[in-house]
Amino acid sequence: MGIIADDQLKWSTHIKIVEQKLKRLIGILYKIRYKISDWFLCNIYSASIHPYIIYGMEVYGDTYSSYLDKLTTLNNKSLRILQEKRFVVM
Repeated sequence: MGIIADDQLKWSTHIKIVEQKLKRLIGILYKIRYKISDWFLCNIYSASIHPYIIYGMEVYGDTYSSYLDKLTTLNNKSLRILQEKRFVVM
């Protein structure tokens, strides 16, 4: 883990790297969701996905909301997997 800053402090590179890591981890979470217990699934989320989202949030959390929307969407996707909910388009 680390924070990647560009010369303009837009944090787009850092968020893109975190987004790629989260997509991979969410894919794994999605594939194993019915093979392990709910308790263990929550532990996997807490140990592997949540730290990527909150690490350095104090630093890059004040960036453009369009950058952070990607991380919010991925976090919501992982939480829906934990709760066995489907995505609803409004």
